[in-house]
Amino acid sequence: MFGKKKEEKKIGKIETIIGPDSEVKGTVFSKGSIRVDGIVDGGIVQADSVIIGETGIVNGDINAQTVVVAGRIEGNVNSAISIELLEDAELKGDIKTQQLSIHEGAFFQGNCTMVRKEVPEVKEKEEEVS
Repeated sequence: MFGKKKEEKKIGKIETIIGPDSEVKGTVFSKGSIRVDGIVDGGIVQADSVIIGETGIVNGDINAQTVVVAGRIEGNVNSAISIELLEDAELKGDIKTQQLSIHEGAFFQGNCTMVRKEVPEVKEKEEEVS
């Protein structure tokens, strides 16, 4: 089961909650963590963390640092760090992330692009000539 307490520990403090009886139309901008248990008809952008609960539905693109899905997404997901599709998750769209975890029972239809964490180039010391 997708428990709120377990995910809050993993993600941190959730600043915005869209409840199971709520529906949002349009793009949601959040620089913090957001949990969707209702419906979002539009995208979620600039978020730190996004959790889509078991009853949550997002019809639009998501752009966040981390994304955990137990509900449904129809749209592209761009995550700078990780995407986790839990057992009953359904994602129809393309994803781009560094880390991807798909639990048994999850459904994913789309393309996946894995990106490497950007590592700063190490310049070799130039030998001094005496």
